[in-house]
Amino acid sequence: MKKVTNEVLQLAKYIHDWICVYVISIESNSPHTVRRYTVTMSLFVDFSEKEKGISPSYLVSECFSRKYIEEWILWLKNKRNCSGETCNVRLAAIRTFLKYLAGKNISYLSLYQSATLSARLYISRRTLQQWRSDGVIGYIKLAGKCLYRESEIEKLLNDNYHSSY
Repeated sequence: MKKVTNEVLQLAKYIHDWICVYVISIESNSPHTVRRYTVTMSLFVDFSEKEKGISPSYLVSECFSRKYIEEWILWLKNKRNCSGETCNVRLAAIRTFLKYLAGKNISYLSLYQSATLSARLYISRRTLQQWRSDGVIGYIKLAGKCLYRESEIEKLLNDNYHSSY
């Protein structure tokens, strides 16, 4: 039997605190929002367990990678027959969790940025990597993770803005 790591325990605590403290007190007073976020996380854990064979006792940060989340969205759409609107609501909840996670522990910041930056710019992660290599966008490498300053992103967008005629 595998040993439960500190990361698993820490992640479980963050998930619990996000649902039971943050969502209730900060994000919304609406019971519908709390329920939506709780159901989203339950579905995510259910997907991990049933489709990936990862028990909730072994859920680690890699399970929140962009590729994993994309597979989860496809599972929601194809296996659970969720509408595009429902998938977007679920994705927004996961992004909110990743933002919360990044605020609590900087080591999770790259998960949030990976899940949001390439989607925000409508580019692939490979394109983002090429831009780093070509010096198109500045970044900070911390603990093997690439992080981007908001000012760098805004500069990139402003430098490449073309107004309508």
